[in-house]
Parts: sequence; structure tokens; C-alpha cells
Amino acid sequence: MSLERRLAKADHVDSESNRLRESNDCAVRAIAHATGADYALIHLQLKLLGRKDRGCTFTYWIDTALDRLDVRVTDITVHARSKAKTVKTVSRVFKTGTYLIYTRGHILCLKDGKVLDWAEDRQLRIQKMVRVKTFSTPAITDLL
Repeated sequence: MSLERRLAKADHVDSESNRLRESNDCAVRAIAHATGADYALIHLQLKLLGRKDRGCTFTYWIDTALDRLDVRVTDITVHARSKAKTVKTVSRVFKTGTYLIYTRGHILCLKDGKVLDWAEDRQLRIQKMVRVKTFSTPAITDLL
């Protein structure tokens, strides 16, 4: 995906979030960026799993939503000696591919070496990291 298309997608995610007056929606944003699926579709999927508007999202709901969206993920082990221990340093090591990065109380997307989140320059320690392998965007009626 070209840089222009990625920026347009990021703008669309931001505008949808603002339209819904959403906050605390890092999981919705991360999944939307990682899969290319529509923000509203991801928002609805997590809401059906129990997420309240402007509320937190539990890891179980994220995993279930990814499964329902037919997203395949593989756990990435970040070694103790690796230079990719924080959000700030991870883009130096993982320059290609799409990843979901879990930190304490936050999730974000790393796509082709670019952190698509406000936490790009923060030193949030990575707790879990998964590589998004394949995905297909289902119709909204398939999820209900």
C-alpha cells in the first residue's frame, strides 16, 4: 500500500472515530489499520463482543474479533537482547510486515516500519507482539 493510501486510511480512521465521538478506541484503530477493514465494522464487531462506547477493550475481545474477521496472527517473540523492546525502537527492527503490538493498557499497529498511533515516539514497553498474516474483509452481515 502506498504512503498516500496509508495516510488517507489513517485520516478515514480518525474521522470515523471523531464522528462517533469515540475515545479509548486504540483496539478499533489498530485492527482497522492492520486489516484495512472499515473502522465502523471493527467498532461494531467489538461492541457486539461487549465493548462499551468510549470504554476499554479486553484482549479476549480483540482476539475473538480477529478470529471472526478471519485474521490470522502469529506470535512474535521479542528477545531480551533485542533492540525492539519499546514502541519507539520497534520500527528499527521490524521494517516490513504488519504487526499488532500490545503494551500495558494499549494496542497499536506497526505497518511496514511505521507506527500508526499516537504512541510512536513513546517508550512503552512491548508486552506482546503478533504478526498479521492474512485477512479478508467480510461483509457486515457475515458477522452478525
